Amino acid sequence: MFPDVDAFFLPGSWFRLGDTMSYLRYHRGVTHSFLLAPLFAAGLALLVRAAARRTSFAALFAAALAGIVSHILFDWITSYGTMFFAPLSWRRYSLDWVFILDPFFTGIPVAALVLSLFVRRRPQLVGVLGAAALLGYVAFCAAMHRRALGNARRLFPAAKVAALPQPLSPLRWMLVGDRGDAVDVAYVRLGGGAPPVAANARPPSGILQTLRRAYAPAASASIERFATGEADRRVVAAGRFGDVAAWRRFARFPIADIAALPDGGARLTFTDLRFRGPWGRPAFQYEVLLSADERERASGFVRLFVTQDETRRR
Repeated sequence: MFPDVDAFFLPGSWFRLGDTMSYLRYHRGVTHSFLLAPLFAAGLALLVRAAARRTSFAALFAAALAGIVSHILFDWITSYGTMFFAPLSWRRYSLDWVFILDPFFTGIPVAALVLSLFVRRRPQLVGVLGAAALLGYVAFCAAMHRRALGNARRLFPAAKVAALPQPLSPLRWMLVGDRGDAVDVAYVRLGGGAPPVAANARPPSGILQTLRRAYAPAASASIERFATGEADRRVVAAGRFGDVAAWRRFARFPIADIAALPDGGARLTFTDLRFRGPWGRPAFQYEVLLSADERERASGFVRLFVTQDETRRR
């Protein structure tokens, strides 16, 4: 778990070093770097060696390095993006196989750990079976991702496509077709869709019911198109601000919603479509208020943004 010490940048954490923008900039950065993994492993081995003097430094170093590298690889399979070569390169890598918070991926090793407490005669066997089950689940997700990508190519010909995993099921996928000036999105379920919904059915009452209804077979899935706004002069102007530039470096499928204000300015709401879905308001939305002469009057993440007259940057 060591690489996730950078989660201290998460807003609201008990030892906060930064804010939401710091979190986007640095999470899965240097502590998730293959280049620095040996250095961190050596530091951890030295710390543990002080308490476990009978264990050789080499053995502790190997265990720490294996733990850090496996953590990095398992983060790679999500859609968030991991900076393998920080601080030399801040490029993010992602395989898009598993949702960022996947109860099955987490539940398999937890179940194996609990089971090993009861099967005391063969704990190693339980560990091996648990690892095999986890790798089998990841392989299944990879196969579903490949299948989802095939559906995306058929739905969005001539577009740059992606398939992003969705919550609570490896069969749910967000298909994306990036056309440059617009991004097409479809929410699909592999292996069949949700049960038919009657015309007079009540609106879904919870997240599980919402998710069950939101994903359809690729052949019948509805397609949403979002204009990126990239060519709009106000979006271009906002892109020169340091905070917006940082947000855009993190974003993978950015779109901009532009609303004119009575004073001649504009409210720009930036959304990364990776974090938008049927479950509710998108995460990491960033909002900017421009004056009539296209200067930044205020900016902040939507959930922290209070009023149009707010002037303190968050």
